[in-house]
Amino acid sequence: MKFIEIKKSAGVSSIKFMGITLYKEKFSPSKKSFLSGMISIKKSAKKLSAYFMGIKIYSKNIRDLYPYIKKIEEDNKQMYAKIMSYLEEARHFPEMISRLNQRNLATAFAHQKIFSSFENCFAGKDVVLCATGPSLKNFIPIKNAVYVGVNNTFQKEDLIFDYLFIHDFRGAKSYIEEANNYRQGKCKKFYGICADFIDGALIPKTHAAKANAFYYRADYEETPFWQPRHVYDISAQPLGCMTSIVFPALQFILWGNPRRIYLVGCDTSGKSHWDEKNNSPYDASCTINEWKQFKHLAEIYYPETEIISVNPVGLKDLFIDLYQGEK
Repeated sequence: MKFIEIKKSAGVSSIKFMGITLYKEKFSPSKKSFLSGMISIKKSAKKLSAYFMGIKIYSKNIRDLYPYIKKIEEDNKQMYAKIMSYLEEARHFPEMISRLNQRNLATAFAHQKIFSSFENCFAGKDVVLCATGPSLKNFIPIKNAVYVGVNNTFQKEDLIFDYLFIHDFRGAKSYIEEANNYRQGKCKKFYGICADFIDGALIPKTHAAKANAFYYRADYEETPFWQPRHVYDISAQPLGCMTSIVFPALQFILWGNPRRIYLVGCDTSGKSHWDEKNNSPYDASCTINEWKQFKHLAEIYYPETEIISVNPVGLKDLFIDLYQGEK
């Protein structure tokens, strides 16, 4: 049996996938059939009639229907083109699945070495996650906490970071050398392999070597119908990318099983940045659903961990809200 079979003859055009008819059109000067004959259209000199499974459902004079007939024909051509496009992608599915399985196996081996030792490393501790939203500028540091930063948050001079996550070289080029040298031997760095199929997105290994950084993988995949997701066991799976570096960092923090997580600069409200010279074209407000999914993950696996949103903007009322400066 052929995987995909396309047939065209004098009066029939059809497409089959593993023997199952996906599309079939019969045509003649007076009759056209669609969807394996379930729908047929008959045309005489004056009238056009439509049938569904042999039952007449419509009839009208041709002159009145000409504009609609033309549109139906155009829509039919577009549908055929879409089906052909999907089938062209389907030809590559076995290769994609094989490559994805190889990648996931390699990721499991790598993440065992990278993340196993960090399981429960934050037990009984408070962890502050700093993202790059504008509210980071007004954050009053919380004492006796572990600090995890993303992207260029390490440049905020009144904060000292213990961990740093970066995974898109296109946005990090201007500060990657500074990140490499930041608190060498004291700040643990994680450089992510994410969207490596996009030119310029991968952080070169030379920088990871300079920073003595862990090289982890996120789950951004070049496959049809790909859906990112948060993961519990980061020692065996790619970290959920969810279009933001914040989420791999959060999955790492949860893996450490902290007492509290303080969310700082997670404004989820637009394109602005705590450091105005680095404003991004990325609109963080599109990640609200991903934050809700993260909350669900935390409630299932870490129900005793409090999650506190500091000076919240877009995340109001999702977690525990804390407004600094209020009595």
